Amino acid sequence: MQEAEDDKAGKRKLWLIVFSVSLVVLAAFWAVDRSIAYILTGISAFAFFMVLRNLNFRRSESQFQNSYSRSYSNKDSFWDDLKNRFAKNPASSGQPSSTRIVKIVLIVFVGLIFLSILVPVMLSDGSPEAAAEKLQKARDLYNAGAYDSAAYLYRFAIDEDPENADLYLERGNAFLNSNQYDSARLDYDQATRLNPNYKEAFYNKGLIHYNRKQYRDGINEVKKAMAVDPEYSEGMLLIGDCFYNSSLQDSAMIWYENAYSRGYRSAGLSHTMAYIYDTKGNTQRAIPLYQEALSYDTTLTEIYSRLGELLPGENGNVYRQKAAQYSR
Repeated sequence: MQEAEDDKAGKRKLWLIVFSVSLVVLAAFWAVDRSIAYILTGISAFAFFMVLRNLNFRRSESQFQNSYSRSYSNKDSFWDDLKNRFAKNPASSGQPSSTRIVKIVLIVFVGLIFLSILVPVMLSDGSPEAAAEKLQKARDLYNAGAYDSAAYLYRFAIDEDPENADLYLERGNAFLNSNQYDSARLDYDQATRLNPNYKEAFYNKGLIHYNRKQYRDGINEVKKAMAVDPEYSEGMLLIGDCFYNSSLQDSAMIWYENAYSRGYRSAGLSHTMAYIYDTKGNTQRAIPLYQEALSYDTTLTEIYSRLGELLPGENGNVYRQKAAQYSR
């Protein structure tokens, strides 16, 4: 019986510690990344539930008196005293005071709100000059590949200019590059609310879906960008990629050809188009596209082998030699 009580007391202590630590960390992260704060809120709520679940609401008078008489040199004395204070009266039947519990919960959450306001205030002086400095630092960090730090600093610029759609796009890009897709999506949504014709934000929302292999949703988002700018080559390419990865090569080629005909050129586009034509048996169209891809990127070694197969005699020798050289 005593061992069961000790085990229950240990659980109460553990969950009380988890609850308290979660609240403190939650307050700190609220100023940095609210997606993390939401997770910590769930942990705190669960821990609080477990504390209540493990509380012994019916303790005898002798138990309360014994706990009050313990010396604080005993490691359990503090926790026993704390539990005593949940009771109306140590000499009563031990029924907990619901009023006290409500008061404690209110104090904790008021403290949480206070900290969530205090932390960002302590980290920034709030002046436009300081916000401008942090914005420049955020951009420098982004260009250096420090995306998490950049996203954090963009917060101050956004607080200073919350109606600036460009800032939400920039911070969204920082989240996107660090694979924080949910946070990125929230910023892109805000950017398009502020600027309904923000094609880059629609494109990046489509890119999130593409990265998640949600190709149909990606196409729908990018088409919103195309509605703003029908000549948007990057949008054509992403729609083409969504179709290609959905094994719809004919639909993909329509969008690739549209981008290509409008002057977009890259090794990736030429290589992909050449491969599609090649698989369909149109080698006359595939060969020049393979060669064009190599003119942009000579490290595409698989193309040398394929051109060596497609081109007979002397025309293919140079490619066969290159393929043999790279295969060593």
